[in-house]
Amino acid sequence: ICFAEGSQEEVIEHVYDGLFSLGILIASGDKRDYWRATAKSRELDYSVLATRQPYIFVGEQNPVAQGESVCIEQLINLPHATMAQSDVSPLLYCSGVNNYDYRTVAKRILVSDRAGLYDLLRETNAYYIGLNLGQTSLCTPGIRFLPLTNAVDIDCALVYSKQHRLTGIEEEYIAEMKHLLGET
Repeated sequence: ICFAEGSQEEVIEHVYDGLFSLGILIASGDKRDYWRATAKSRELDYSVLATRQPYIFVGEQNPVAQGESVCIEQLINLPHATMAQSDVSPLLYCSGVNNYDYRTVAKRILVSDRAGLYDLLRETNAYYIGLNLGQTSLCTPGIRFLPLTNAVDIDCALVYSKQHRLTGIEEEYIAEMKHLLGET
């Protein structure tokens, strides 16, 4: 098993090119038809594992960390952390939700890996938007995961070649993803 993060386009291309047997796409639900059509044009199967409310990830010292939820308006003056390899696409969740415009936030901070992201969040008032899959991880002490209200839901989708028969390990991985997403 190999785990690599990248943009949605990269995930689809890597599966299409046979570099990976399957890929997981995390994208806003309002882009579902686009990603399904993109996968289909490459003869890939696209199935949504779950659709969930987005969460913001913040350090415990962040001004919004003490609430039970956050609305996008509360984030406008805070720095937005994004993953350098994926969040620079205008089709991504963080760039399009509720007319979200990266040019209007206080700062935009690009990070290249999850460990760096979590360290940044623990030490600054920055926030990140995503699914709360890391909530139980040993890597996220000092990080709060808060639901983002009045926002477009996020899809977690699986892509793989229609000719590919899933292996036992791949089926176990998908089952674990569904478990983390609360689907089992």
